[in-house]
Amino acid sequence: QASNSKQHRASMANPERITDKGCAERILNGAGTGIGLGVVASGIIVAWKGPLERTAPTAIFRSYGRILIPAAALVGTLFATGDCLSESVRAEKSMLNAAAGGCIA
Repeated sequence: QASNSKQHRASMANPERITDKGCAERILNGAGTGIGLGVVASGIIVAWKGPLERTAPTAIFRSYGRILIPAAALVGTLFATGDCLSESVRAEKSMLNAAAGGCIA
């Protein structure tokens, strides 16, 4: 049981495990993650501003969500695309690919 736990932790820390998926799947994951972060950020704004404004919480969520959700999805998509593009050009998996993706995003 203990050796299985160690193997699981070792596989989780392996960067090869994260980037072994194809670029299309990674880009879709980046967009989905961005959408999720946009929803969470909009929800935080509703929780923060809701008691201070006389506007309905759903209206606040819609007004901020229209901006934050697509913007976060775009950033996630650009990051994943830059990461995959850098990996393809450099023909190796390393942290520099993620840095390039971050610069592109």
